[in-house]
Amino acid sequence: MTQPKSAPVVRITDAARVVVGSTNPVKIAAVRAVLERVGARARVDGIAVASGVSDQPLGDAETIRGATHRARAVLAQTDADFGVGLEGGVVDERGVDGAGAMRTCAWAAVVARDGRVGTGGSLAMALPARVA
Repeated sequence: MTQPKSAPVVRITDAARVVVGSTNPVKIAAVRAVLERVGARARVDGIAVASGVSDQPLGDAETIRGATHRARAVLAQTDADFGVGLEGGVVDERGVDGAGAMRTCAWAAVVARDGRVGTGGSLAMALPARVA
């Protein structure tokens, strides 16, 4: 039995240019740090793009949509090999009785020029009641 042919693997370590969907220097530095850690020598830039979601995304799904939208917007506006979107939000885990808490969420999306998408989330922190 023959194995099906798969598309060539494009690794982020092979990228010439990665663009972050933000001009926030902390976000750009974070992407650079991750790429350096995996041995990538890509040029990393940032441009301002809209998230396509509310200013304070509510829930993991909306936050992931925002990160993915940013990454895709970067590719539409640049010649980057990969677009990166970073988005933070909150998740309301309070029940109808008011029990529970709100927590933070943060998601990263990486979109390759060929359309492949990868997402990953960070740790979450419960928000104090006076903030939530």
